[in-house]
Amino acid sequence: DFFGWQARSDGAAASRKRVVRRRDLWAIGVGTVISGDFFGWQATLSSGFGSGLVALVLVAIFYALLCVTVAELATTLGLGSGPCQFAEACFGPHIAFLTGFAEVLKCVVVVAVVAVGIGSYLGEIWGTPTCWAPAWWLCFIAGFAALNVVGGKASTAFQGAMTSISLVLLGVFYLGALYRGADFAQFALEDETLLETVTVDG
Repeated sequence: DFFGWQARSDGAAASRKRVVRRRDLWAIGVGTVISGDFFGWQATLSSGFGSGLVALVLVAIFYALLCVTVAELATTLGLGSGPCQFAEACFGPHIAFLTGFAEVLKCVVVVAVVAVGIGSYLGEIWGTPTCWAPAWWLCFIAGFAALNVVGGKASTAFQGAMTSISLVLLGVFYLGALYRGADFAQFALEDETLLETVTVDG
């Protein structure tokens, strides 16, 4: 099992079966956005709502440029194999190697960030001391690794279930905030003007 493909050998030929479907891609995309809501947005909004809004606009511009660039490369080259082949076509094999190396580092860092984030949440929920944090990290890293060892189908099914649960919890949270009368000026702007919430740290 490799990147959502399962290969079966039937002698001389091998058949491949795709296990990642549209709803799985939806779950991965939506789940990534939801995790960014908790991991990235909180740190951004701690510097002020205006600062978060400026960062959101900049990131949206960069992401739109990335989308049109990838779309143009995919249609021009006739393939969509990923960053390494795009970098090789545009800049040569050396930059493609660095791109692949950066992708490997990204995967390692993402796993670490997710494990640390989930561990900190559960540590707060269960009231465990900070010295237990590495145990939380190892448990979740081992669990994620086991899901991928089992196969892409199990991993994508787990992702879909977690994304669905997260959407339900977010819905409950938003409805509860609306019911209690969420005050945008008080909780987002902290009774300041929008420009006053734009800060530059450091």
